[in-house]
Amino acid sequence: MIKPGIYKHLEKGTIYQVLAVGIGPKPEQQTYVVYQRLYEDCFVRVIPLADFEKKLEPFLLDSLDYYFDKIALIVIRNRKILMARSKGKEHFYMPGGKRDEGETDIECLVRECREELGIEVDPASAFLYGVYSAYSYPDKPCAKLTMYQAKFKGTPTPTTEIEEIGWLTYIDRNKAIGSGRTLMDELYWKGLID
Repeated sequence: MIKPGIYKHLEKGTIYQVLAVGIGPKPEQQTYVVYQRLYEDCFVRVIPLADFEKKLEPFLLDSLDYYFDKIALIVIRNRKILMARSKGKEHFYMPGGKRDEGETDIECLVRECREELGIEVDPASAFLYGVYSAYSYPDKPCAKLTMYQAKFKGTPTPTTEIEEIGWLTYIDRNKAIGSGRTLMDELYWKGLID
C-alpha cells in the first residue's frame, strides 16, 4: 500500500514525494495520490492510486542517507527573496550549505551565512520555517532543505565562493534550482513574494 514518503522510480531513477493518499468524492470514491516530482518543475500532482502504482512502480526510500542535507536562510524584503549563485553555476539557490560534523542547524546557519554572504546571523533569533525535499540538480541526490528565518547584521554581499546574489520575484522562478523553485511556489501562493 502506498503511504506518504519518498519514492524512487525503479527504471528512471527519478524521485517523488507522496504527500497524501485519500478517497475522492462520491459516487466513485476512488483512491487518489497527491505527490510532488522532486526534479524539474517540482509541481504537485493528483492522480488515481492505480495509475501511480502502474506508471511509477515505486519503492519507498526508508533511509534519509539518500538526502543531500542542507541548512539555509530565508530572507524576504520588498516582496523579493534573497538567493545566491556560486561561481561557474547557472542557477540560484537558497544561501546556506551542508553542516560540518557535529554542528547543530543553527551553528551551520551562522557559519554558512558568514562564509557566503558576509553577514552575522543572530543565533537567538533563528526559527524554523520548514523542511523541504527536492532535486536540486539532475546529477545530485535528492536534497533535504531545512529552512530558517533569522535576524542578522550586515548587508548580504557576494564572498569569494559566490558569483552573484539576487533578490528574485516569482517571474525569476526558473533561475532557481529545484528546491528554490519549490519554496518560491509556496511563498508566491502565500502572497509573500511578487
